[in-house]
Amino acid sequence: MSGTRRRVATDLIATEVAWHDYRKRAGIWALASTALLVLGLGFGPGAPEGPAEDLAVGAVGVAIVMCPVGFGALVLSRRMRRTLASRPWQACSAVAVPRSLHAATVVLTDPVSGNRWPLKVVAVQQRYGLADPGPAGELWWAGEPGRAGVLAPPGGEHLIWAKPVRGKRTRLPRPAGRGAGARGPPETAAAAARGRRLRGSHHRKGPQ
Repeated sequence: MSGTRRRVATDLIATEVAWHDYRKRAGIWALASTALLVLGLGFGPGAPEGPAEDLAVGAVGVAIVMCPVGFGALVLSRRMRRTLASRPWQACSAVAVPRSLHAATVVLTDPVSGNRWPLKVVAVQQRYGLADPGPAGELWWAGEPGRAGVLAPPGGEHLIWAKPVRGKRTRLPRPAGRGAGARGPPETAAAAARGRRLRGSHHRKGPQ
């Protein structure tokens, strides 16, 4: 069968590298939290009172916090992969919704239909800033309007999972940036170089 294959987000080397980095970080968190939990539970009950016991209890406490983050990120990495490998990047006008104690929320505008929909960022608080459209008022989106998908600052080098806001009505502020269409700016030289090394390594090792 002949024909031109539709471009998808992972065709951009910067995005491919970003996904591998995300999965690697998630794996490190999951492994570290499991190791702390095993050590804490293994040595805690028999540890003498004092610093050793305190250390074991502290290890379990840290593991309880880290486990959901690490294993949750591993699950999200699989969802990201499916989305990025099947959907193209689309540059959308975006505006951040002021928040208090809740997760960061951003409103995207479909560049084709003009429809707007709010998305809640699924990430640790330290990564919320990646979903801030900034003065340019633009974010990249891979997914379908009204469903969960992947957000990224322009360039596709940092990935954030986001899901639609359900239930409570959210006010939709007007986008501050200029309208954006589906496009993919050139990759940075650093991201391109990393992508070439990554792909070369995969060719040597074979598919995983």
